[in-house]
Amino acid sequence: MQYSPAKSEQIEHLRLLHMMSKEVLEILLRTNLDLDSVLETIRIYTGFDVVEIYLKDEEFTLEDAPVYLSKSIIPIRSASACNFGVIYIADKQKDYFGYSIIEIFENIALNISIALMRAQALKDNLDLLESLTYKNHLLESFKIISHLLLTCDEDTVLNQILQIVGESLQVSRIYLFKTLPLDKNNYNLNYTYEWCNKNILPQIDNINLKNISFKDLKVLDIQETLLNNKPYIVNNIEELEKESQEIFIIQDIKSFILVPILYPFDTLYGFIGIDVCDYYRDWKYYEINSLINLSNLISSFIEKCYLEKRLNKFINNQSIILNNLDSYVWFFRDKDTYGFMNEKYYIDFIERQDSDKIHEERRIKKREITYKNDCLLNECHIKEESDLQISTNEIVLTTNKSYSYQQWLTNKSDNTRLLKIKKTPISDGYILCIAEDITNQHEQDKKIIKTLTEIYYENSKTLNDNIRSMQDMYQV
Repeated sequence: MQYSPAKSEQIEHLRLLHMMSKEVLEILLRTNLDLDSVLETIRIYTGFDVVEIYLKDEEFTLEDAPVYLSKSIIPIRSASACNFGVIYIADKQKDYFGYSIIEIFENIALNISIALMRAQALKDNLDLLESLTYKNHLLESFKIISHLLLTCDEDTVLNQILQIVGESLQVSRIYLFKTLPLDKNNYNLNYTYEWCNKNILPQIDNINLKNISFKDLKVLDIQETLLNNKPYIVNNIEELEKESQEIFIIQDIKSFILVPILYPFDTLYGFIGIDVCDYYRDWKYYEINSLINLSNLISSFIEKCYLEKRLNKFINNQSIILNNLDSYVWFFRDKDTYGFMNEKYYIDFIERQDSDKIHEERRIKKREITYKNDCLLNECHIKEESDLQISTNEIVLTTNKSYSYQQWLTNKSDNTRLLKIKKTPISDGYILCIAEDITNQHEQDKKIIKTLTEIYYENSKTLNDNIRSMQDMYQV
């Protein structure tokens, strides 16, 4: 069939548009979404003066575009009417864009929306995988941290925590500022603890981070944010005012996050800071949540240390009295860890002997243990004795009530003594124990019982003999 030149030109134009649509679809089916290649392909096939794609997060208004003879906006929507943006086309030569052109661009827009949804789903899956991997790794880190928090060596614990978290998050630097309130709206800040990754310049000796105020940081809303118990997050320091960037640029910081530590109650004890120096980092929600959890753990640890110091001060003040009591007195820090014990208990039941036999039978470690140091029950007693102590401690901690019982304990001479023990819960998992040695009383009671039993049996025998005699007499 012979077509007119105008008709033939129109058919050829439609053929090219369909070829363009097919090529665009092939680009969109690739693994990586490449909208630049899509735009370049459309420009080559159509020759339009303007072909642009504006996604929904990008600002665009038709009034801002140059004046063209023909222009059109094609919405990029999914089948479920989810809006992703627009395709903007314009040309100086064409009087209008015909229906066939608009229809083809609507198909392209639909294909772009599908590609965007697929790319988002892929990103979500990758984020989920990264999140799960990170959470598993962080969970292991927090298990180690939880074990560290059982002790009260503040410097050692906090330095190790910073190292564990810094390595888990793969950051450049992690640190802890301590704060001292000077008045209602003014705090003294001190850069106290720090861990740095390889090739990162430490700031722990930086005098510009010692005895400073929030004003010296030159970021106006840091103090307010932290006092409201919220993390202060900066993905890119260029987001800050020019004047505020200076202190971070000097330290080569590109991104950072600060998380408050509140203790006691709503008082700002300090804050954890994390710096990234080699790239701009978008902090993930699970990273932020883990840092908030870490802050809460540190807050609990600080409270524990404070109570420990108060208890030790009380014990030291009372040690003269406790060490001169005839009773045994000791504390448990938790269900299986000794705290303070008076000298009488320590000397009779804990102090080490040279006998290898005692060490072997008690299954204890040959390490120095004094009456003021922590030691585990299973390091100090044979298994049966430590198990009973632990089980009764669990009763006290579970019921939060005093519990009295009797228990045999092996002393340093490898003899067993019977103790009458009363355990009383005090605060934060601590248990006060007071005991009396009732072995002698127990032995006396045994003798009395034995004597009474013998008297009973003797009297019973005499009574039975008398009964039999009377029976014999009456039978006669």
